Amino acid sequence: MTAHSKITSKGQVTIPKAVRDALGLAEGDELVFEVDGGTLTVRPARKKKTVAEFFAAIDAIDAPRTPQTDLTDDEAIGEWLASEDERIKAYGVREPRP
Repeated sequence: MTAHSKITSKGQVTIPKAVRDALGLAEGDELVFEVDGGTLTVRPARKKKTVAEFFAAIDAIDAPRTPQTDLTDDEAIGEWLASEDERIKAYGVREPRP
């Protein structure tokens, strides 16, 4: 995507709505300006997390998984195999799942 904007007399630039929408930018978000030679790159700043937020995220990853069904592993595999058999009958060949 390419968009244009002008610098005001105060050095301000309006980020076009299409760009804000595409990047999910909102009022108050911080941007990083990087200059490399004659090229200016503007990107959203990464949100800084506290140490507590970091460890909470790790704990969430390591948390025990809650089963999504009451089926045993064997029952779930049986259901999956039955659905594969139906797909093979419908299409005549085994097709990859989307």
